[in-house]
Amino acid sequence: MFGLDDDSMASYYAEQGFNAMLSGELEDNEPLPVTCRCCGKRDLHWVDTGEGWRLADDEGKVHRCKKYERRNAR
Repeated sequence: MFGLDDDSMASYYAEQGFNAMLSGELEDNEPLPVTCRCCGKRDLHWVDTGEGWRLADDEGKVHRCKKYERRNAR
């Protein structure tokens, strides 16, 4: 979908945003809500931390996913 590898995280998050726009869940200029692919935490959005893009909650707190960290620590 969207010219991306269908198994990529980018495709996963693009599809979530596209579905939210189609359903009318979003207002103009509102960040696209996403769900963490690893742990399922919902209502996150992308923020530029200056060190890269990370998922964060509505208060701007960067999401630290324990499942992601354990899976990628190997």
